[in-house]
Amino acid sequence: MLTSLEILLKPVGSNRDSLPFLGSLLQGVLMRKIDGGYADALHQSGLNPYSQFVIFDRDKGGYVWKISTLNQEAKEKILHPLLLDSDKTLLIENRKLELEIHKKEISPSISYKEMAEKYFIDKEVQRKTVIKFLTNTTFKKNGEYIIFPDIANIYYSLYTKWNGFYDAVSLESPDALQHLISHTKMIGYDLRSSKYEMEKVKISCFRGEICLYVSGPTALVGIARLLFAFGEYSGIGAKCSLGMGGVKIE
Repeated sequence: MLTSLEILLKPVGSNRDSLPFLGSLLQGVLMRKIDGGYADALHQSGLNPYSQFVIFDRDKGGYVWKISTLNQEAKEKILHPLLLDSDKTLLIENRKLELEIHKKEISPSISYKEMAEKYFIDKEVQRKTVIKFLTNTTFKKNGEYIIFPDIANIYYSLYTKWNGFYDAVSLESPDALQHLISHTKMIGYDLRSSKYEMEKVKISCFRGEICLYVSGPTALVGIARLLFAFGEYSGIGAKCSLGMGGVKIE
């Protein structure tokens, strides 16, 4: 079960529109809002059942904090407490930052089965996909963070998270992964390198957008589109629970 909650936040006492590391700061707020036992379990988990990030929306005049969960348990133990929380503001003490909560909106849930059926049955073969990296994004390879969205890394990130949370429609086949990589090429990009600050550590990363083209059989295109759509919930790359890897698919 895939679900997203969006919370509109506005700084109190100032009109700051540039807080690039707010997603990392709000991770601490999130952990304080949920059950302590579940928060401890998440810290021990190798694959987190949620992602979260923050973007500034000029039209709304504030920050949109998007939290997405990848299973029913995470929805109940992360999204429900946030949705029902009665606090009107969020306080980030170490930055002396207070954020006023203006609106909360939860999306209708979609099951993994429904999402899989949508892209496997869809007769429209859309081979081009634009991935917009809304927040700083990175991949960790051989112990280092990399600053360019390699196709293999994108697929491996999505592939691992899908198989980690849904095995009824398993994509756990090395051949399928290799076919996706070999039949996908980047036909355009508009990217810039950047740094993401997290606990006084600056991580090398990138943001912007890329355009991918998937060749090969229709079924392969369906799997690619399925994984890209899933990425709007799971995030792409490393540290998606800490504000990185937030994407929009077009």
